[in-house]
Amino acid sequence: MELIGAGVKTMAELASLLISFAELINNKFVLVNLVILVFNVLLLHNYIKLRHPRYIYRYLTFMAILLVIINYFLLGIINFYDVLINIILALLLITYIFVSYFSAKMPLFLSKIKLNKLKKTLNQGRTIENEDLFTQKPIYMVDFVEKYNYNLLKADYYQQINKLSEAYQVYNEIDDNKLFSKEKKKVRLNKANLLIKFGNLSKAERLLNIIDDQNDPFYLMLRSILIERKTLNLETVNNLLQKAVDIISDNDDFDNVKKAMIYNNYGRVRCLEGNKTDAINYYTSSVELAQKANKKHLIHVSYQNLVHTLILNREFEKSQEYMSEYQKLIDSDIILDSFELFNLKIELARQKMDKNQLITHLIDSHFDLRPKLSQDKKLALDINSLRLMFNSGMNGAVILREINKNINEYLTMKMPGRYNALKEISIVLKQLRIRGNSALQRKVIAYMKKDAISDLEDYILKLEQYEIKEKSYYLKEKIGLIRDYTEPYNFEKTYELLDDIKNIYQNNNMLAERLGVELDIADEALFNITEDSIKEKDKFFEVMKKYVELADNELVKLNSLSILELDTYYVRIAFYYLVIGNDKKAKFYLDKFESLEKSILNYALWIQKYYIELKKHFEKKIKRF
Repeated sequence: MELIGAGVKTMAELASLLISFAELINNKFVLVNLVILVFNVLLLHNYIKLRHPRYIYRYLTFMAILLVIINYFLLGIINFYDVLINIILALLLITYIFVSYFSAKMPLFLSKIKLNKLKKTLNQGRTIENEDLFTQKPIYMVDFVEKYNYNLLKADYYQQINKLSEAYQVYNEIDDNKLFSKEKKKVRLNKANLLIKFGNLSKAERLLNIIDDQNDPFYLMLRSILIERKTLNLETVNNLLQKAVDIISDNDDFDNVKKAMIYNNYGRVRCLEGNKTDAINYYTSSVELAQKANKKHLIHVSYQNLVHTLILNREFEKSQEYMSEYQKLIDSDIILDSFELFNLKIELARQKMDKNQLITHLIDSHFDLRPKLSQDKKLALDINSLRLMFNSGMNGAVILREINKNINEYLTMKMPGRYNALKEISIVLKQLRIRGNSALQRKVIAYMKKDAISDLEDYILKLEQYEIKEKSYYLKEKIGLIRDYTEPYNFEKTYELLDDIKNIYQNNNMLAERLGVELDIADEALFNITEDSIKEKDKFFEVMKKYVELADNELVKLNSLSILELDTYYVRIAFYYLVIGNDKKAKFYLDKFESLEKSILNYALWIQKYYIELKKHFEKKIKRF
């Protein structure tokens, strides 16, 4: 009976609810709101695009406004016959629809104006003189789309001033969930590009595997760079780049900046293979596209690659034509332009083996640039000029005097600038033994002995996990400090540290870098062959022999003996073979280097010394015969 009573009660309650609902249905106000609510639920359920974070809030806001207006009409607050109010409300709704729709896709109004100004500044290359360009985001940029476009430009800015880690962090801060699929792919490709530069090839490959778009030319280019770094397999690299070129050739709408980058990269690879004619054609295409894109950074890269390759191909008149064309695009008021022209003129004078022109360019460009720079940039320029003069066999006394005057500022620079500057000064002072710099020498040596290692260790600890190249480079620098400034010297410890770096490169598939460490071990052994003990000499001799042969065998397996990027390796392997008495192999690698037709003046002084010793040795042999 209790169950029956409960059932009757439930039925009564249900009936009451149905009656109440029926009454509500008869209420026009409730019915209209209920219909709108159901319509929105169904629309959001069936139209997935509306549920995207960039649309959902705009859509819900619109529906809330619309609902308020409708209810105002239903409640009689607004009259259907009030034409002026109706027109105003209609215009407001239409304006909101258009603004909300387009603002979900692109920046508008003040934000658009500001972003265009920033983009223009970056395209002009005015980065050095605008260090505060991205220090403070405008307060009116509150919407995600505005922030996203601002961050893209900010990352571009950091890349232009060679702060790659900061650029990567900017990309990481972008909320992936609020991106459209094309934007998501763009950010991932940009991150993959940076990861390749960092040497984190494994992470870059994982990102590219997620994208896996065989119809995207930029993806194909990055995939080709990854394969080149991992395997030095230029056949596969060529196939990928050719596919990318085929796609962009038939697509006028594809971004000119990306097109120019692809042609530049293909030109570089063809040059590595020794096909300078093809390289020149691709670089010429890149120059044309760079001009269309009107992006100064790209103009510098494209023209310089073309001029260099024309000189290597002995097309001197044509190289001069493009050089003149390039110089017309240079704005002397833009510091980056002056820097780029300065560096290019130095490189060309070296390539042409024109010592007088080299000296003239170095001195004139240095003193032309210096007044334009802030104090910290002047310090960096002095070090750069000192290194260039030193490697070119010039007397850097004038620059050294300026450095001596500012030595305390160098000692307070941020890392790694402080270490890099003091290291360059120490190398020059050590080799030149210029009198009158005793106070400078004491300060520099004191830093290298007491503070440099701890500076490097602190800096390495602060590096991000993905900064593999940077970490490995400064680990090698630390080894150099241990060798040159700590006593007693311990070869076994040095060898162990180098082997650790070799394993880092091995684990990250950085083949060329791993080969470089093998040669570093051979060089370290060479450094110790001067030991008095015959037993120790034999040990170091065998270590050097082992690692030079290891590097040689790996290069032979790769069938990549014409790769321009391994140019210094050829000189080093040739010299080490000369030391261990294998003249045949030494001559083979010397010939390989000379087939690249690159001037030895382009290289560090120690590489130049190895080369000079090789040339002397084989010239003597020729005279004997």
